[in-house]
Amino acid sequence: AARLQAEKFDIALHLYSDFWISLATWMAGIRTRIGPASKLARIFYNITLEQKRSRGNRHEADYNLDLLTPLAIPPVRKSSLPVSDEFFTDDGGLLDQLRKNVGVFPGMGGSARNWKPEKYATLIDMLAKDWINVILMGGPAEEALLDTVASLATAKPKRFIGRHLKELVAVTKRLDCFVAPSTGPLHIATAVGTTAIGIYCPIRVCLPQRWGPIGERDVALMPDVPVCEECETECIHYDCMDKLPPEKVAQAVRERL
Repeated sequence: AARLQAEKFDIALHLYSDFWISLATWMAGIRTRIGPASKLARIFYNITLEQKRSRGNRHEADYNLDLLTPLAIPPVRKSSLPVSDEFFTDDGGLLDQLRKNVGVFPGMGGSARNWKPEKYATLIDMLAKDWINVILMGGPAEEALLDTVASLATAKPKRFIGRHLKELVAVTKRLDCFVAPSTGPLHIATAVGTTAIGIYCPIRVCLPQRWGPIGERDVALMPDVPVCEECETECIHYDCMDKLPPEKVAQAVRERL
């Protein structure tokens, strides 16, 4: 609260209602405090908007842009992120100047269903046969997953472990295409102008219509099964993620290179 008060902000716009952050903006005396009316944190806002995000029938970006309405600011449905070249020097020959460079990022935080490692390995082999420079990517906590994917692939892809978020951003900017499940780095790709291909599950709260990448050439791919409310091993479509073939993802990459 003291840090916020020192900045003398006029408006606090809460895209996500966190109780303690909302309390801090109130304690800081910020005059205009805008946020969704769906959680307890709303008691600290003086302007609220009713939103039914749990229904998942609109994109998260659009829900957030709606919060600009009280400020009479026209929404711009496009993300952008500045990239500093100082955070990446390709001393290790990660990128290939003679070929297309495609990043495959198999990790995620577990908020949705994901492909198995062997699916990512098959995708890597398919892309490598097309003379594409495939870069297997992840964060420090995902090294074991990358080891597994790499061990299952016949082609041995180059590997990048992002030790710093700005380094990940700088590398992603230099790619021709980026493949990942529903995770933050997928949206980073969109924001830096790299074509993003997302791998999504059919659970209603996880659908790409709410969480998919929003770039003009981006695409979100799902298994061809009905939308469900939650994943159950007794489901007749289980494991439906196996029904999204790597060839379909590889073809989406080819069409965008």
